[in-house]
Amino acid sequence: MIIKSGIGNDEDKLPKKGFPVSIKDKDGKGVYALYEEGFTFVGVALEDAYSYVDFGLKSNCISVCYSGNVNCVAAESLAAGDIVVPSVDGFKKSLDGNGVGIVIRGGNANSHIEVLLKTI
Repeated sequence: MIIKSGIGNDEDKLPKKGFPVSIKDKDGKGVYALYEEGFTFVGVALEDAYSYVDFGLKSNCISVCYSGNVNCVAAESLAAGDIVVPSVDGFKKSLDGNGVGIVIRGGNANSHIEVLLKTI
């Protein structure tokens, strides 16, 4: 499932393709941002957000996958079957068995993995 809407991006923390995305309050509006601890995880960015501030424009609206199979960036080495949680550097293995998805195709740190995201 993919969210494609007019939701803007946080110019200070632009989402990157394959990384976890959170939603946060920016000047009274909900915006997508690169995931940070303490903010609500909403999914994985399917494309990079670009800033056009130098031209007086807002950043592009991105697509975010919130359930189903998605290619993501691994923050550490992960194997098929690992339960994952979002982090600033990508996805990492859950320490308590609770997470946002399960790895279908593993990989090393900073490589692309395939994750089955749970429906939020």
